[in-house]
Amino acid sequence: MFSDDLYKPTRSRFDKRDMGSLTKCLRYGTIIFTVIIFLAGAGLLGLGIYSLASEYGAKQFSEVLGTQLYLVSSYVLLVSGVCLILMSFCGGCGAIRNSRCLLGIFIFFVSVMVIALIVAAIIVFVFRDRMSNTVINSMEDILLQQYGEADTQDNKVVTNMWDLMQRELHCCGVTGDMNSTTSWALYRYSKWYKKHESGKPYVPQSCCKPDGSTNICTGIEDFNGPPSKKPPVDNTMQINPHLYTRGCYDEIVHYIQDHAVLIGACAIIVVVALLFGLGFSVFFCRKADMNKYY
Repeated sequence: MFSDDLYKPTRSRFDKRDMGSLTKCLRYGTIIFTVIIFLAGAGLLGLGIYSLASEYGAKQFSEVLGTQLYLVSSYVLLVSGVCLILMSFCGGCGAIRNSRCLLGIFIFFVSVMVIALIVAAIIVFVFRDRMSNTVINSMEDILLQQYGEADTQDNKVVTNMWDLMQRELHCCGVTGDMNSTTSWALYRYSKWYKKHESGKPYVPQSCCKPDGSTNICTGIEDFNGPPSKKPPVDNTMQINPHLYTRGCYDEIVHYIQDHAVLIGACAIIVVVALLFGLGFSVFFCRKADMNKYY
């Protein structure tokens, strides 16, 4: 009994010191990861604002795609950025003030965000083929029915966006290569083409390379190959060196694939930051509560 009484205060002092050091470590860890979450939220917020406010932004691009997915994605970026910023404030203030209430709010919303991101990733993966077919069909309908029509403001926006996209992505039409009827050759079946009494040009100037011959590219000058000749392009025809022949949907997919590593890395950083912030917050909340007894 004497021995226990002698060592009990010493053990209590060491426990208190160890718990205090652990709590500080957890507090600083929580603050660091809330700062990372804040920066990620600010980045998403800025990207969302830019995609909505730019001259050729989400709304205009959605007109070309024929689906609101891109516009919805911009709003999702906007809302996600605001949520991450608010969550980071809750987590940071909770860690600094040792507030279980703020930490609890932070833990709850971070958990919801992680679950939402996982569910969204699963949905996109499962329905990616169906979404691709929907976008392709919508783009074809819009090009056939709205391109080159100046009767409404929406049609003007569609025409301007198609021209911009074809020039910037070096593409023509919707999907496929030189032998496809849905890339450059799709214009032959559009309202834009049917307005030309002479049957020429076959494609708009935005399908032409900037340093090439516009007349040969568009088919105004006869050429033994696209676009003067319909697909398929065989060995008896010439390849038009002035014409973009790859569809714009394919170029969009190619662009995303080229930046897939960067996009994936950003997504992983956000998720990892959320998980680490969640872990540090949970342990800090528990240890901070235990420290009340020392």
